[in-house]
Amino acid sequence: MATEDKLAELPNVISKLQDKCKTLSSLPFRDFNDYINKERKGICKLKECPKLRELMYAGVYCIYDIHKKKIIYIGSAGLSHTLMYRIGDLFVYNQNSKKNQFHHTLTYKLTKERGDIKEVKNYYLNDCRFKIIIADSDAEAHALEQLLILLFKPEYNNETEKQDINYKSAEGIQSL
Repeated sequence: MATEDKLAELPNVISKLQDKCKTLSSLPFRDFNDYINKERKGICKLKECPKLRELMYAGVYCIYDIHKKKIIYIGSAGLSHTLMYRIGDLFVYNQNSKKNQFHHTLTYKLTKERGDIKEVKNYYLNDCRFKIIIADSDAEAHALEQLLILLFKPEYNNETEKQDINYKSAEGIQSL
């Protein structure tokens, strides 16, 4: 298909993404306590938690701090690593791993900031809620995630220091 034909589809794609983003305010808040196992080490088993069926899709999740009344993080999940896994990853921590103790960027950032993984897990369970938008594909989930990050600018979706350095370097090169 020619470039012009693909670009002709752009208004439809944008309209679909816009419609999904507009649903965010009307979606219900979900409580982490309804999805996390009693040991707080990850997602509960399906037979223990029928609500998990709601998370077995590709999509976007928005994590809210209920006291600040704002989105603190936006993430996406694909069909191979669904919303269920991404929400569960928030609670996974492997102290003995030399390579990757944290399974989720947000948990890493909050632990670095607060100093204690238990405090972070309690923060999720007591002070945060999340909303999900189901996507039709991995690509749609990633596009929605990036669009929502641009719109809401959540504090924990900021770039890492290394990415900031790379971006500034690229910015400097462009100005030469």
